[in-house]
Amino acid sequence: MEPLPIRRRLTILRDGSTRAADLVFCEPSGRSVALSRCATCRFAGRVVRDASGRSIAVECCRFTLRSASTGSEPPPSGDRLQGAGAAQVAAALVVGLSLFRPAVCVMYDAPLAAAMRALAMESSAYGVAIVDEQQRLVGMLPRATAALALIQAGGDVTAEHMAAEGGSIDEGQTLGAAFATMTGQHARELRVVGEGRAFVGVVRDVDALRFVAYVSRTGLRPRFERAA
Repeated sequence: MEPLPIRRRLTILRDGSTRAADLVFCEPSGRSVALSRCATCRFAGRVVRDASGRSIAVECCRFTLRSASTGSEPPPSGDRLQGAGAAQVAAALVVGLSLFRPAVCVMYDAPLAAAMRALAMESSAYGVAIVDEQQRLVGMLPRATAALALIQAGGDVTAEHMAAEGGSIDEGQTLGAAFATMTGQHARELRVVGEGRAFVGVVRDVDALRFVAYVSRTGLRPRFERAA
């Protein structure tokens, strides 16, 4: 069975508390699903945990792109995605496969002080995603806007300073499409949405490029430990 990385989505709520959800990208369905879905799937195996007991991966027998963490040798070069180069890999693989970073977002009605906490947790240089009660992406809070608004308004809610999404893409779209969108928008990253436009993560150019390069070179997915 393949070990699939578990991503954590952290949502800062109105009262300043944090709600966590563990997500796994399910290749057969082409969507990110809750880890609890894997527990009821007959194709799933055990959950892998780190030394602290945190869930970091779940085994699955339906994944078609093998992981480097299986310990097997890379396939012959001629068998690596039919000898595909980087451009062909990017056109064949979807965005959801490359996601591994924790996803941080803030509820639209959270106060700016809570949003600043989300920004401190999010390593993006641009800002943090804003979501509604159904975790749907509704906008973005840029870092500069948040800092200025906090000084000027103090107690305002996040939604009053929300900007447009700043670029988003569905996780079922190809990495090639993601690169094209980033190029067209002069962006370094895109917020990724899943079913019902639920926010599931961020795809960054450097991460996606490394992922594509690794797959095109080895025919395998990078080790899930790289997500640490």
